[in-house]
Amino acid sequence: MKDFYPREPHRHDKDLPAKRNNLACEKVMKNTMKKLLTLLCLSLLFLVACKSNNRGKAVEYLNKGIKLDSTDNYKEAIKYFTTAIETDAQYDEAYYRRGRSKFNADDVKGAIDDFTKAIEINPSNIKAYNFRGDLRLDKHRIEDFVSVIKIDPSNIHAYYSIGYIRERDKDYHGALVAYKKVLKIDPLYYPSIHFSLGCIKDMIGDSLGAIEEYDKDIEINGYKTSTLVNRGNAQNKIGDYRGALKDYLTVIKKNPQYDWLYIMIANERVKLHDYPNAILDLNKCLTINPKYAVAYTLRGDAEQSLHNSVKAMSDWKKGCELGDKHACEKIKN
Repeated sequence: MKDFYPREPHRHDKDLPAKRNNLACEKVMKNTMKKLLTLLCLSLLFLVACKSNNRGKAVEYLNKGIKLDSTDNYKEAIKYFTTAIETDAQYDEAYYRRGRSKFNADDVKGAIDDFTKAIEINPSNIKAYNFRGDLRLDKHRIEDFVSVIKIDPSNIHAYYSIGYIRERDKDYHGALVAYKKVLKIDPLYYPSIHFSLGCIKDMIGDSLGAIEEYDKDIEINGYKTSTLVNRGNAQNKIGDYRGALKDYLTVIKKNPQYDWLYIMIANERVKLHDYPNAILDLNKCLTINPKYAVAYTLRGDAEQSLHNSVKAMSDWKKGCELGDKHACEKIKN
């Protein structure tokens, strides 16, 4: 029976052999690509395995170096850290540790170079930034601490270091901002920070603020010579002569050899019109240092206030002979 629908007449496909060849080529290429991808994966796995093995060995050397460093055997520690680096050249922690040991061995330049290398390998290595910033003396050192804060906005060491640098560079307002950040993060982390704040506020003319900071420093650290003397100076500036005198006397009891402090005590007594005791303090000063020109001048002033003109003139002459210009002017007048 014939088909109801007529079939298409058979045609000979002249391009059939070429198509078959193309299909065969595609199949070969696919197989080749599979083999190449497999080989590449195996190569990557091999490299990862090698790197992992190298890092493992490097860690062993690092730990040995750390142990030696903790016993102050820095030269031997450096050798192990160097071996760790030779084993794994991308091990930033090994460079950081070697830098610390070099610093302890008084090789500051070598230490900075190692911290720099650690940062190049790992730009997030906060410890390397902080340590390098502590060691650098150039004007860019503050940039290391700024980098730390970008990575870790609560890094208290970085803020404190910025405050210290600003203070040293006489950027007192910048220092205040940084130190306040420190207090916000942890008010007890740096026990001496209130002393630093007191000094800064004193420098910018905020004597009352300085006294408050010195009070806080004393609350935390107890009575210290530097804090008491500075607080006394600040109290003197606001006219609290009795407060200043009290602080100076506290210091002199523990340090009776401070000739310069007797001068400050006598100054406060003169302002309080206690001339006899001022003279006694100046006598103590001159017993310690008979060539203290200012002591003679000030004692002459106290004697003059007591109407002892002869003694006053004698002291002024001695002060002038020792080089005090104010004493010389008093003789002329």
